[in-house]
Amino acid sequence: MYERPLFIHLAALAALASRAEHESKEALVQSQLDREFSYWQRWFGTEEPLSSEDWADTMAWLSLVGGVNVDDLRVAVMNMGIAIPRFAEVTADFYSGAVKGMVLPLQPDLLGEALIAQQLGKERGWLIMSRALDDNERVQHTLTVLSRMGADHTSNFQALADDSLQWQRTAMEGLAEAWPTHGQALLNTGRMLGRQTLPWLMVSWCRLSTKQQDSVAAGVVLRGGSTSIIELVVNVGRAHLRKARAEGLERYVAAALHALAVSLSEQGDA
Repeated sequence: MYERPLFIHLAALAALASRAEHESKEALVQSQLDREFSYWQRWFGTEEPLSSEDWADTMAWLSLVGGVNVDDLRVAVMNMGIAIPRFAEVTADFYSGAVKGMVLPLQPDLLGEALIAQQLGKERGWLIMSRALDDNERVQHTLTVLSRMGADHTSNFQALADDSLQWQRTAMEGLAEAWPTHGQALLNTGRMLGRQTLPWLMVSWCRLSTKQQDSVAAGVVLRGGSTSIIELVVNVGRAHLRKARAEGLERYVAAALHALAVSLSEQGDA
């Protein structure tokens, strides 16, 4: 359990707080999250009891998007149905960054990722994901975080589809919903980050109907340098070809055939 310095540090903090032994990494992380909520609650300075779920949902969202300005936090809090006065402002003050007006996620990343895994599987999980995927920059950061969390599935993305936990299913559903509006951002992020994104991208793509896939494929550009996500590129290319043929667009059919041939060659199916 103590192969990483972080866990030694967490164990020391837990011992100072409760003098109790924690038998697993998960217990150490949860102990630190409990203390973090307690610190935030005291900072809030109210005698009214505050919901740990409201705090956890907000911090899970911040961990997915990588930090925001106060106005964006206020909108996200409102959309999640959190109606506590000054919630966004006090949270922004407590988690303020070096740049004035910016609100940072939990540090180290391991704590934020633990909250993501917890909260995406709960009542507001879908709202957290939808707000984390509502613009291209957030799509990129969210996919980066998910890829880091799902590293075990990099070599076998079918396992992510067949054996997923509730938080993973919520994440995949959110990504599937994001394809029609942010398909190019998802592909660009996949190209940039490489194969670690493939499980999330491929499984969420396969959740789309054929009609949805065709529509998305017609609106994206399949650039070169995509060999690390070539399985996905081939699937998108086939959908593009299917769409062009269905609409009788011969010049697009030729271009789609060429792009698909190049992708199949890169995949080794030439």
